[in-house]
Amino acid sequence: MQDIKDWLKSRIPELVSFRKDRNEKADFRLEAKALWLKAEAAGYSVAELKEACSGDIEKYLLKLQSGSLAGPAS
Repeated sequence: MQDIKDWLKSRIPELVSFRKDRNEKADFRLEAKALWLKAEAAGYSVAELKEACSGDIEKYLLKLQSGSLAGPAS
């Protein structure tokens, strides 16, 4: 099985539409749920996904959108 962090980097572009008008972690609730469901379907646990996202999936996506993290392709 692929490492969860590599899997995450490959899935984010297909699940998340980064619009600059989003500035709250709650804005990413639907994307986080879709990511969580895809992770489970791929055989990863919610705990593994949260760990890969530093404990908070929505906040992780917000940081990606704001440029606070390295982009998904890096």
